[in-house]
Amino acid sequence: MSMTNELILGTIKFIHDLCTAIWIGGLIVLGSVLLPSIKQIIGMNEQTKQLTKQIKNKLSKIVYICMIGLLITGVLMSNRSPLFTSFFSISNGYSLYLTIKHILIGGMVIIALTRSQVIERLKQITPRTKNKLNILLIAVNIVFGILVLFFSGLIAAIGLMAGTP
Repeated sequence: MSMTNELILGTIKFIHDLCTAIWIGGLIVLGSVLLPSIKQIIGMNEQTKQLTKQIKNKLSKIVYICMIGLLITGVLMSNRSPLFTSFFSISNGYSLYLTIKHILIGGMVIIALTRSQVIERLKQITPRTKNKLNILLIAVNIVFGILVLFFSGLIAAIGLMAGTP
């Protein structure tokens, strides 16, 4: 592999990893540190609602950029391994874990879009129910994100064992 190819592939992998770290790291910090701290110090009042809404809106924009970055870099990286057979294949361990990872990411995207685009527009549920639903969806997305990282590790291990990192 030439140095130019290494630089291109390394840059693609870097962007992919950076988008992953921002999205999943942001979820973990939001759900386990930021929101609980805000509610503990400020309490649940109108100011808290305004603050959390602004945080959610700003993070949503970053997450959308990361989703696009992950999609583009993921497609560019997907067929570089000889173990890759096709999207949503289960023909070998590499493809199976990649399929599970993609399903989890799809779930994360649906949850992120639901949180940012749907929940606030629901008129039939109370603000308290919306808040609980948001917290639940953040928790589920954190679990999905951790599982994505786990399956990424398995995929990398299989690639390393096959001599194709």
